[in-house]
Amino acid sequence: MRYRYFLYVLLMCLSAYAYADISVSPIIVDLMGKEAEAQIAVKNFDTKNNAYVEITPYRLSNPGDHTSSKKRVIHPDKDGLMIFPAKLILLPGQTQFVRIIKTAKSVTSDQVYEIDFIPKIATHLINHKSPSGITMGIRVIVGYGARVTLRPDHPSPSLSFKRIKNEIIIKNTGNTLLNITSCTQNIFNKKSEILLPAYTLFAGDTIKQKIPQPLPVTLNTSFMGKPSEVLSTN
Repeated sequence: MRYRYFLYVLLMCLSAYAYADISVSPIIVDLMGKEAEAQIAVKNFDTKNNAYVEITPYRLSNPGDHTSSKKRVIHPDKDGLMIFPAKLILLPGQTQFVRIIKTAKSVTSDQVYEIDFIPKIATHLINHKSPSGITMGIRVIVGYGARVTLRPDHPSPSLSFKRIKNEIIIKNTGNTLLNITSCTQNIFNKKSEILLPAYTLFAGDTIKQKIPQPLPVTLNTSFMGKPSEVLSTN
């Protein structure tokens, strides 16, 4: 599963496109407790060429908003996270591991980071001659993003869930993110799934959604992969 991918299209030199074939796993990492750390595996699927990968971590100011700003993590002591190494050279078929280390001394609410894994390939232009003349091509580089969340020292998952006529309002009133696994409504004795604009609810975030009928709604959530309390409206 890809949490997020980045597509970089660069003017390039071949009539057929080339790309760096890597994978990143896992792409969602939770760190909780003192001196917590994890590893992310990066594999080069290319059986002929080396893969040069640059790893750059960012801290998200508002993880619930994809358009919000992010700040590059430079100082582990201040930014709360350390990534090692920052660059990889992967031989054909090789897998290497990147260490993700929590450096924050204390965390009162979720701190969310995005780590970019971007292959680096030479981008100089080359004249390529073919029977039909000089051709241009495209080189496509596919990178990956992993989400890393520093969980609070004392996580307190909590949701406010209510219905006002034909609208439901879901608010994360705790200090840590929750995942919505289903949102359903019984209409004429048939369970109907309500599609939501988001299924990851970060601390302080609110979701408002219109519903088909002014009837009770049931919400199922999970916390760190484990089912949480089932909530229902009137």
